[in-house]
Order: sequence, then C-alpha cells, then structure tokens
Amino acid sequence: MRPHIGGRIVTRFLMSIGNLIFAFFLGAVALAFVFIQFPSLFEIILNTAGTVKTNIITSVPASADSIHYKNLVRYIVEEAQLVFMFFVIVARIILSLGLWGIQSLIGR
Repeated sequence: MRPHIGGRIVTRFLMSIGNLIFAFFLGAVALAFVFIQFPSLFEIILNTAGTVKTNIITSVPASADSIHYKNLVRYIVEEAQLVFMFFVIVARIILSLGLWGIQSLIGR
C-alpha cells in the first residue's frame, strides 16, 4: 500500500485550484491593463464581444417554445462577461505553458 499517493492527488488538486484562482486574478489584472493602456484595443474587444453575443442569441431558434430560453440567454450573456472570460482563458493558457516549461526544465 502506498499512503503517499493520496497526498499526491490532493497536492495536484490543490495546485490546479490555485492555478484557476491565480488565472482569474491575472485575467482581471490583464483586463485592467488593456483597459488603461490600450483603450482602442479594448474597444475592439468590446465590439467583438457584442458581435459574439448577437451571434449566440440569434443562433437560438425562434419558436413559441424557445422564447423563454432565448430571453434567458439574452439575460445571462453580457459583453463584459465574455471579455472577462477571454482574458481569464488567455491567462490560463499562458500559465499552463509557463508551468509546463518550468516542469520540463526541472525534469519532473
């Protein structure tokens, strides 16, 4: 029996949760940085998010039965949420690549 395997699983789980939380924070910092330093780029990102929102809403079929679903999607999906999700996903990709590079250098 290997008692230390359970510890590895818990460690990996906690590291992945930490990665998520740190990516969330890093995404917020990146969003604020782009908002302050590059307002024209941020405007393009917001316009793209608006286009994505419109495409999501129009992809819901229009019928009497789906009007509740379409209203729910319209209410839930906001441009600010899409922009923040974009920055968090980019931060997760950067963190994952960075951690992968560090782990490959260490030789784990």
